[in-house]
Amino acid sequence: MMPEHMHTFPDNKIEFYVQQARENIVKLETTQALLDKEPPSYPYDEAVKRWHLGTKKSVSLESAPYLVNRGTKQSKNQPKQFYFSRDSRLKVLLFAPENNDFSRAVVQRIKSPMLYIKATDSKYATDDFNIEIRQVLTKIHDKYEMHSVPGTHHVHLNTPDIVAPIITQFLEKYHIQHMENEKIQNKCP
Repeated sequence: MMPEHMHTFPDNKIEFYVQQARENIVKLETTQALLDKEPPSYPYDEAVKRWHLGTKKSVSLESAPYLVNRGTKQSKNQPKQFYFSRDSRLKVLLFAPENNDFSRAVVQRIKSPMLYIKATDSKYATDDFNIEIRQVLTKIHDKYEMHSVPGTHHVHLNTPDIVAPIITQFLEKYHIQHMENEKIQNKCP
């Protein structure tokens, strides 16, 4: 018998996912057709400001250049400008609506140590469902840790000194060690 707090994913919701898949395929086809075209480009300083504003100022102006350096490419059409190089197909895939029952079922199957750091000034994951999931995890998962820290959603980027000790302590507590690339390669078939 399944414990009361456990949820299963009902089969009768399959039609919802079939319809979502159809809609996402159409969106992906539209996006795919645009991949050969260079997106709009901007001078470097404007790209920094756009990244900052595009995150509703969650990424600080001081941190935005790190992301611009990593996430833009120099324009071929206007060499003194840069375009955002994120794969636009991700918008379709990452922001598809989730089903709460499915999410509950997945979360309850997590067995590995789990660290959740919640930035207090972030509006993400503040809805009732996310709060419920954190409460369920606290109740059923003995290796789940949640920490609240001051900052925006991008606290790890803007103020890494706040989250680094929490992450380090968590890794040490569960004996999770950093593996160098060659060690990882030696363990792979």
